[in-house]
Amino acid sequence: MATVLNTENREYITWQYQELNFALLGGLKIEGLERMRVTLKVEYKQVAVRHNLDLYNNESLD
Repeated sequence: MATVLNTENREYITWQYQELNFALLGGLKIEGLERMRVTLKVEYKQVAVRHNLDLYNNESLD
């Protein structure tokens, strides 16, 4: 099955893979690069989980 990446709205970037839907809420800000905070939304069968991440400084990403 093909994946679908939608970047038309830079404040709501979405990616779909089979039954999983991913979204970056608020987009990626390039100003203030001392932090790269995003809200990641993952949805599977209409159940969604949101998680705030700092991609620049997050120990859980190591």
